[in-house]
Amino acid sequence: MRNCVLSCLTLVLATTVCAAEPTGLMLFENGATDMRIVLPVAATDAEKDAADELKLFLDRSSGASFEIVAEGKADTGVFVGRTKLAAQWGLPPAPPTPEQDEGFAIEVRSARKQVVIVGTIDMATKFAVYDFLDRFVGVRWFLPGRLFEVVPKRDRLVIADCAIRELPALSGRTLAWAMSASMYPDNPDPHLGTPFVDYSDAKGVRVDTSRRGEHAARWAVRNRFSMDGRLNGAFHGHNFIRIFMGSCFKEHPEYYPKRYSVEGAAPPHGSYGWQPCMSEPGVLQMTLDWGRDFFRKNPEHWAWFSLGINDSGGWCGCDRCNALEPSRPYFRGHPNMTDRYFKFVKQVADVMLEEFPDRKIGLIAYNSVVVPPTTIEKLPPNVVVLVTRDSFQYHDPKYLAVDLEADKRWLEVTNGNLYRYDYYSFEWLVPRYYPHRLAEDIRRMRDIGVKGIFADDGPLWPTVGPSYYVVGKLWWDPDRNVDELIDEFHTTLFGPAAAPMARYWDRHEQLWLKKRPGKWFEGLGNMTTQASMFSAADLTYLDQQFVEAHELAGADEVIQQRIRFFERGWEFAEHYIREHHLLGQLQSAKAPQAAAELAKRLLAAVQARHAFWAKFREEPRFPGQEKGPCEDYRLRFEELKHLSEWEQKHQAALALAAPRIASQAPQIHKELLTHYRAANADAKLIQALESASALALAKTTPNLVKNPTFELGDGNAHSNGIDWVTKGTAQHWAYYKHITGSFSFGDGVARIHGANKAEWIQTHAVTPGEEIVATVEYRLRADPPAKARLRIIWKDRTGAWLGVYKTVGFNADFLGRADDWQEAFCRHVVPAGAATAVFLLGAMDLKPDEVVEFRKPYFGKIAAP
Repeated sequence: MRNCVLSCLTLVLATTVCAAEPTGLMLFENGATDMRIVLPVAATDAEKDAADELKLFLDRSSGASFEIVAEGKADTGVFVGRTKLAAQWGLPPAPPTPEQDEGFAIEVRSARKQVVIVGTIDMATKFAVYDFLDRFVGVRWFLPGRLFEVVPKRDRLVIADCAIRELPALSGRTLAWAMSASMYPDNPDPHLGTPFVDYSDAKGVRVDTSRRGEHAARWAVRNRFSMDGRLNGAFHGHNFIRIFMGSCFKEHPEYYPKRYSVEGAAPPHGSYGWQPCMSEPGVLQMTLDWGRDFFRKNPEHWAWFSLGINDSGGWCGCDRCNALEPSRPYFRGHPNMTDRYFKFVKQVADVMLEEFPDRKIGLIAYNSVVVPPTTIEKLPPNVVVLVTRDSFQYHDPKYLAVDLEADKRWLEVTNGNLYRYDYYSFEWLVPRYYPHRLAEDIRRMRDIGVKGIFADDGPLWPTVGPSYYVVGKLWWDPDRNVDELIDEFHTTLFGPAAAPMARYWDRHEQLWLKKRPGKWFEGLGNMTTQASMFSAADLTYLDQQFVEAHELAGADEVIQQRIRFFERGWEFAEHYIREHHLLGQLQSAKAPQAAAELAKRLLAAVQARHAFWAKFREEPRFPGQEKGPCEDYRLRFEELKHLSEWEQKHQAALALAAPRIASQAPQIHKELLTHYRAANADAKLIQALESASALALAKTTPNLVKNPTFELGDGNAHSNGIDWVTKGTAQHWAYYKHITGSFSFGDGVARIHGANKAEWIQTHAVTPGEEIVATVEYRLRADPPAKARLRIIWKDRTGAWLGVYKTVGFNADFLGRADDWQEAFCRHVVPAGAATAVFLLGAMDLKPDEVVEFRKPYFGKIAAP
């Protein structure tokens, strides 16, 4: 319990001051209480729910039964919500601005045996109740579900007189998917959650705040995350798709990117890979019409009309649009379209400011529009920008410095209307754990004037650990001590087993502090990047912490369950990490017998993972999950799309190794095939082992590669660093680099020098259903993280990247060291919708003096044997 002194009534950011008197208000003693919970006569449903929650936890802590009554039936007690008593005391305090309406007050006057708990809005009243339970009773909700809920049993509770005024440092504190009720808890909050968004209207989007599309996770409300939808994606996220759905494509194809002028082109589908033509007057008019309709249907001040770009790129290439953008280099792999976009935003915002002066336009500064514009000094004051950041990368001081400088410029451009859109767990399979960097970043945001935060997160709960508990506290008050919060998490949940569990999470944080360049979207959908950070010694150390924790927990079944919760998630990830290590060893094995033994170990590891998952997903649910319709948290593991393609890496590794084994030791190759068949290996893995015959078949069909010996051209290719180019390269070959690197060719060899990511490129027309085989010999005299790659990706008939599709086949995507020429091999069936195969010979993570070489490229269409 805190000692407090009486505060002035000034509303300050996250400040608590109370009276330091040894005596105070007796709330309960020895299982009895004479205090009641008092509600307004006309209490709202949310106020009633807040009172129910207060009673629930006070009863559990005290053993007493707190009665809930309406005001007028009791002169003493705990007054919850907008009671007459609260008004008499001048509570709640007025918000400093319309957006800062999440503040609350808790006031205790022991002489009168009265406590007032009230928020500026209903959601804030709930925050006040949970703060009261946290602060004075010691209740904690570390993670969703009863397993991670802690309610201390108390014989007696005395609360000193105090006047608490709290206001969060950051508003709109949203953890996206983590706050969905379906994610875990069995008692969702019925009065908060995502507003129902009606996209079926012919024009505009209607947000109905009287009903919720999905109830909020009670855990998130209890930890004071903003749960009323104020930073809902409908108000700032990808919205051009809703305005320009394919409905007007036939009448107005000019509204769409230039590439859709191809005869017979289908209208854009989904929100990925296209933007409207922003130089077309009709696009502006249609956007204004939708904006007016939206504001009329949604009078709430926090319902912003979104001008968020569609996901990824796909910008119009007409001459008028290109003239809107000054020439600037790519930024972190994306073309820079900021100026053309914000000129369009300003046109819309100027009109809306005049017609709807009290309303806001929201958008995300993302992908191609993440850099502040150079031709616009100030945006209209009704524009709110959520700038996308990946704070995980702030282990790199240079990366951080670039973002911080840009944030300061954004604050100027947006007149201070700047919010953060961040990525936290990022759907990683392994823990993406960095609480100390998070704490530093949150304080920086507060200090420079960022207003609030939205974190796009779909957590795998066993990989979260203390992170979200810490985040909830720091978003409210960035000055909280992060080490104290982490220590509280471990000591409270694990008791005698706290030390090894703390060491487990500490090791993860240390791993992600390894020195390396910051990289946007590092590891997203890429298990190889995640797994490569772990050594065998790391795995042994992390496993040992669980062994020690179980021993120290003894017969305490609750603590044992908590340990198992995190352990099972780690074991699932560890299977992938160990397979990653085996893949690397298989790729580098030279002797046929060694390669065959590694191939057998790889199969055993794959089958062990499948067996683990089959058992893991059938284990009984943890407390708090028993009742429907809540989803089991393990469903999140099944939704990781990149894991569904993990076996393609195994196919590629086996397809690379099999021809070497077959040519050097045919009997060993035959025995390996027999072993895989006897073990009931997946048919695709067996197909990969049979790659030698597939390669032989491929060599009997024409090689469609143009200029396979790189003999044409000027012999000295130079990239402009921002796009595929053909001028000045080996004829028929284009190339691309992300940031660093250069290209050269000669003597029949194409080379990539010192590239973080770069590719030689050639394209070929294809028809869905055709079977493709591609090969190349490569040489890479460098150790990891340097990698070579051979892959095929697809474009549709308009020239756009093919959207979501299920690849039938595999690429040779992460090829390791090869001191002598080594053949790489990939095999595909052309997916539906593809019109062009993009054949790529690439490199990743090369140091400045490292080189990948390629020769004898082959691309052919084969018939099934």
